[in-house]
Amino acid sequence: MRTHLFLYLLVLSLSIDLSSQSSAIDDPMDLRNHDFDTDPIISLDGQWSYADSCLYPSECNPTISVDVPNVRLDEMGFPSFGYGTFYLEFIVDHELPLMLKVFDQFSAYEVYVNGELIGNVGVSGPDKESTTPGRQMLYLPLHDLSSDTVRLAIAISNFSHHKRGVGGKVLLGLEKAVLHQKFLDDSYDMFLTGFLILATFFFLGLFFNGRQDYAILYFALFTLVYAYRIVGWHNYVLHDMINIPYRLGLIFEYSTFYLSGAFFAMYLEKLFPHEAPRVLTRIFAYLSIAWTFSTLLPVQILTQFNIPYLYILLVGIFLMVGILIKAVLNKRPGARYSLYSVMGVLAVFIFKSLNYLHVVEENRLVSIAGELIFFIFQALILSRIFTENWRQAKLEAEQLAVAKS
Repeated sequence: MRTHLFLYLLVLSLSIDLSSQSSAIDDPMDLRNHDFDTDPIISLDGQWSYADSCLYPSECNPTISVDVPNVRLDEMGFPSFGYGTFYLEFIVDHELPLMLKVFDQFSAYEVYVNGELIGNVGVSGPDKESTTPGRQMLYLPLHDLSSDTVRLAIAISNFSHHKRGVGGKVLLGLEKAVLHQKFLDDSYDMFLTGFLILATFFFLGLFFNGRQDYAILYFALFTLVYAYRIVGWHNYVLHDMINIPYRLGLIFEYSTFYLSGAFFAMYLEKLFPHEAPRVLTRIFAYLSIAWTFSTLLPVQILTQFNIPYLYILLVGIFLMVGILIKAVLNKRPGARYSLYSVMGVLAVFIFKSLNYLHVVEENRLVSIAGELIFFIFQALILSRIFTENWRQAKLEAEQLAVAKS
């Protein structure tokens, strides 16, 4: 009797689980009552259906439910290399001027709406030879919809990156609002990139025309490599203007990340030589440079190397804060400005980490404020150093002239 009861409960629980999964897959998301005037852009996060080893939406039979974008396929036990198609069906007023914003996926993908291909990044294929990976965002207008029901399909093929599946959000919104947000994001990236490039030449001018303070040189190199991080990553503004090969783009993306850490560590050592532990800052800088050479490894390996480096970077951040606090206590010139600037960067780092963990939504104003605070305060510090060096050189020249006379 107990055995029959146990089997009955087991079958019942399985049927409930299967029915809930089927509901998650089959029930379309009804957005007809959503007020796009008040909330013009929404995220299509949630349960998507997935068909493995199938790239043609009309021929696939999705049977798996995936929490997009919170869970990737490799996190669900699928091998890193493979291909398949994600599906989401939603209902929306087809007369609205809508647009999809599809973030970067791993690592070649095609977007279909009601069986029609409307956009792609790279070329999706069933094997490595037929797949061309890409790295770019897509902005796809939904025009001429024949009905309110939209069947969205994203066919993804990956035979290079160690991650697999939907790597970013898929947003739906009024076309005007989505394009306006793109304009703001691109404007911010281009503004900050231009600001950093100008700052690079400014600091290089100070270095070569001054007393060649190496703190100025290292910060100039830091601003240069960080400029690429702004324009060549996240929104991939540079990829919209220049067709950068996938492998070359990854090398630039990861190497500038590692070199930023190396140059900033050397900058701090030269800026506060009495407070910075030379051995530790050099170890961090050398490790960062060593990680830069990892970008020459195969893509599957190099994309995994950044994970242990993040732990090294975390230690480096604590070291950096300790150096600055010690410099403030010792009343070094520019120490307070450095501490203020680092607080701005830490705010950005914490906010982006929480966004990566899907705890908070992305806010570009936080990034703009934090990064501008950082670079403006650092510019003030280095300008002050240059002025002090110039005054000291002038004083020494005057003393030498008096001695000769």
